[in-house]
Amino acid sequence: MGLTGYLPSQITSHTANAGADANPLNAVVTGYGDTFFLSACLTAAAVALSLLLRKPQQ
Repeated sequence: MGLTGYLPSQITSHTANAGADANPLNAVVTGYGDTFFLSACLTAAAVALSLLLRKPQQ
C-alpha cells in the first residue's frame, strides 16, 4: 500500500513542478521511474540485511 500511495504523490509533484506547458505524460513516466527506484533501493537494503543472517547454532 505504500508504493501505491507514493506513485500518485510523485506524479502530482512532477506535474506541479513542470508548469502549465509541460507534457503530462512526462510527469507520469518520471513518477513511475521514481517509484521503481524506491522499490529497487528497498530491495537492495533487504538483500544487504539478509546477508547478515546466520544459521542458528545447535
